[in-house]
Amino acid sequence: MPLKILYSLVQVLTKDSVTVSVDAVVYYRVSNATVSVANVENAHHSTRLLAQTTLRNILGTKNLHEILSDRESISGSMQVNLLLAGKCLWKYLCLTL
Repeated sequence: MPLKILYSLVQVLTKDSVTVSVDAVVYYRVSNATVSVANVENAHHSTRLLAQTTLRNILGTKNLHEILSDRESISGSMQVNLLLAGKCLWKYLCLTL
């Protein structure tokens, strides 16, 4: 069963110095519960922080008009970055956005 992380009104500073508030939802599934317990103290909290940091990093490299027009590419970038980080760091994360 996928787990859900809901972010409401996350403040992000864009590349062109505009502060925007964004909402996001991340669905993820732990692919190996034993590894997640052994490698991470609190897997849900760690995944939440990783997703929030990744969201801010990706949106911070975009101008406002890019954020408004390229939602699909932003979603794809989020998915790739979170999958790489989750699998490389903790070896348990399976993700859908």
